[in-house]
Amino acid sequence: MGTGSSVLKYNASLTLLSTYAVGNPVYDVKIGSAGEILAGGTNFLASINLSSCDSPCLPLAVKFEGFSVNVSENDVLVRWKLSDLNGAYSVSVEKSTDGVSFNKIAVNCITNEHIDKNAEKNKILYYRIVATDKDGHSIYSNVLSAIITDNTNKIISLYPNPLSQGSMLNIDYYGTAAQSMPVRIIDALGKTIMQNTVTIYPGINHIELNLNHLNKGRYWVIIGNNQKQSFVVSE
Repeated sequence: MGTGSSVLKYNASLTLLSTYAVGNPVYDVKIGSAGEILAGGTNFLASINLSSCDSPCLPLAVKFEGFSVNVSENDVLVRWKLSDLNGAYSVSVEKSTDGVSFNKIAVNCITNEHIDKNAEKNKILYYRIVATDKDGHSIYSNVLSAIITDNTNKIISLYPNPLSQGSMLNIDYYGTAAQSMPVRIIDALGKTIMQNTVTIYPGINHIELNLNHLNKGRYWVIIGNNQKQSFVVSE
């Protein structure tokens, strides 16, 4: 990676291996065909002899040709297809509940599918596939999401919470049918502070509410007649 005055080399575990000072802000870093690092910035270009990967420095030969995630009752079925592995790669399935931090839930998969049995309900789940060669080089699929619900209208998540004054409130809402639904914000005394109407579609709906007029305190958002969840407005 490039910094204000140097290029830093890390391994796959994000351990700093070496530093090369160039004396200028580095805006772009690329790997050359011989393994050298090409660093560029404003009016300069440097070729750095830091072995960026094992020689020959070639990308993984495999490619993702298909990837899908589907819900079946209480399970999530993850399927994928890669080009010829030639037995030199291990394939793992990774899962996340926030779309940022992923954990391996299946390692060295010998088939092109994995069933995440009895997955968490009423929560957006994120999945990706990683193929790793014998030298530790990896490629990742894109990220797909799934949700298992009890087939009722439901607030899945509400964030950020606490909400800073002047910020947007984000709501992920699961709907069972296309319909218009009232959205209300009430305060701790039960007074309606804001009322709006949104169109809900089957599946996950994302709703954004501009609540920059709210003072510090606890509030509730109500969607429809009974879906209610609290949040706090902080300074």
